[in-house]
Amino acid sequence: MIGYVYNKAMEEQLRDLGVREGDILLVHSSIKALGLKDLKIESLIKSIENVLGEKGTLLMPTLSYKSVDGNNNDTFSVKDTPSDVGVLSECFRKMDGVVRSLHPTHSVCAKGRFAKELLENHHLDQTPCGPNSPFRLVNEMGGHILFLGCGLNPNTSMHGVEELVEPDYLYGEMLQYKLFNVNREKSYKYYKTHGFKNTIQCYDRIEALLEEGTELKKGKVFEAECYLINAKAMWKKAINILREDEHYFVDVKKS
Repeated sequence: MIGYVYNKAMEEQLRDLGVREGDILLVHSSIKALGLKDLKIESLIKSIENVLGEKGTLLMPTLSYKSVDGNNNDTFSVKDTPSDVGVLSECFRKMDGVVRSLHPTHSVCAKGRFAKELLENHHLDQTPCGPNSPFRLVNEMGGHILFLGCGLNPNTSMHGVEELVEPDYLYGEMLQYKLFNVNREKSYKYYKTHGFKNTIQCYDRIEALLEEGTELKKGKVFEAECYLINAKAMWKKAINILREDEHYFVDVKKS
C-alpha cells in the first residue's frame, strides 16, 4: 500500500512539473535526492512510464566512459556493460522491453513509441553526441529533458551542442574500441573522444538563458528539486550563446 501511495504521488508531481502523456522524455537522476528509502526503483520508473502513457518514450543515458575508457578497457557490450551514471539508469537498462544504443561511452537506453528511431543509428556517429545520437534527436523530435534531483550540471545533451560549435576544449584523443551489438556480434571502430582538458563544466548556466514557466519548469518530486527543460529551446539558446562565447559553459582552470 505504501508503494502504491508513493507511485500515485510521484505521478501527480511529475504532471505538476509539466511531464505530459505522449512526450519524449530524457531523464537524468539522483535517487538519493528523493529522500525515500522504501520506494523501489522499478516502481519509480513505472510511475514515469504511467505519466508518459502508451504513446510516450522514456530515455535514460547509460554512459560508460568511466569503465570503457579506451585505454585500460576498450570493450563495450550493449548487453553486458553497466551504466556508470546511477542506479536508476542501470535498473532501466535491465528491464524488459528496453533497448540500448551502440556507443562505447555515451550509450542511451529507451522504451516506448520512438525508442527504435531514437537509438538505431547512434553507431553511425564517430563522436559521442553526433547527428545520429539520441541526444540530438530528442531535440529534433521536440522532446524534453527531466533532471530528477541531480541539478542541471549532468546535462549530456550539452555535449551535442558543443559538437555543433566545437569550442577549443571539446575533443580529446581518437581511440579505437571493440564493440559487441545486441546480438553479441563483434566490430571495431575509432571514435573522436571528448577531452575537456583544463576545464570545469558549468552546464547549470543554461538556467539563466531559458524562460521559466515555458522553456524551463521547476518543481519537487518528493524531496528532490527537479527541472523540466524544453529541448528545442535549450539547444537553440545554448548554440547561440556558445557561438558568442565558446567558454560560456565552462570555467577554464588556471595553470
